[in-house]
Amino acid sequence: MRAAGLCAVAWVIFVIGVLSPLTPSEGQPGGSEIAVFVACPLALFAWVGFKSSRAALKMLAWVQFAAVAFIAWRVLSVVFRL
Repeated sequence: MRAAGLCAVAWVIFVIGVLSPLTPSEGQPGGSEIAVFVACPLALFAWVGFKSSRAALKMLAWVQFAAVAFIAWRVLSVVFRL
């Protein structure tokens, strides 16, 4: 249950970031916004992926890691025009 809770917290942090500080309407995000709203959720998913004892939860954490990484890449590529 603790690992699932960490994944939920990671999604909440990421969604808050996508709704406000990481969007193009707010201007270019700084390093602190990227660290808090992208790197922290990715770190939480990676931690769950490495430390979980259940195989299904490990796989789910890595799928969520990939999803957040892809969404963040797409959002930040629009913001920074990559």
